[in-house]
Amino acid sequence: MAVSFQSSAVATANGTSVSVSLNAGAGSDRVLYAAHHQPGTATGATYNSVAMTSVKTEDALEMFELVAPSTGSNTLRVSNSSYSRGYLVAAVFNGVDQTTPAGTITGQSASSSTPTIPTTTCPTDGMVYGAMMHDYSSSTAVISGVGNTLASALRTGGKNIAGGYRSSTGQVAWSTGTSYSYDSIGVPINAAGGAPALSTNKLTTSHTLDRGFGQLRAARLGGILQ
Repeated sequence: MAVSFQSSAVATANGTSVSVSLNAGAGSDRVLYAAHHQPGTATGATYNSVAMTSVKTEDALEMFELVAPSTGSNTLRVSNSSYSRGYLVAAVFNGVDQTTPAGTITGQSASSSTPTIPTTTCPTDGMVYGAMMHDYSSSTAVISGVGNTLASALRTGGKNIAGGYRSSTGQVAWSTGTSYSYDSIGVPINAAGGAPALSTNKLTTSHTLDRGFGQLRAARLGGILQ
């Protein structure tokens, strides 16, 4: 089963938490990723009150993961240690391996008007999800580069937070209009695997061996009886 994009949401708020309503759908083998940016330290992330796992931090940008999120629309919330403006972007994907949802998650901090995630290898039938926080932008982020799709973006107070994805190896990239510092995280999402096909060759070999051993046992028994 190939990984597919389900939904996305983005939000910002002043306070010790930022939250947004997100519809996780009802597709099979779902995984939720949420990137949070806020001065201070994130003290926890939940979706429908179920705790998410922190899987990567790049400077002030932190990525959280939840396997098999609740179906339908629920509240995604990230709490923070200090009162400040927080930013949150999230996406849900279907057809994801429920045991090992992602490969090696990477991040980078740099300065550019076209922020990108590090070059990320796309798993077979998988997808690459990227999130970024741009510290100063003259316009709302738009997707950039061949093969990339914008999931969601929000600009407020001159800052941009955005998510995007691609189904091939490369960099998810955005254009923000102004060259400035940014943090980004890239997630190579693994596709759910099916049960291995039963090999006809193995069955034939096994049956042949069984017949051979049967014939050998019969020959030995005949020798004893004689």
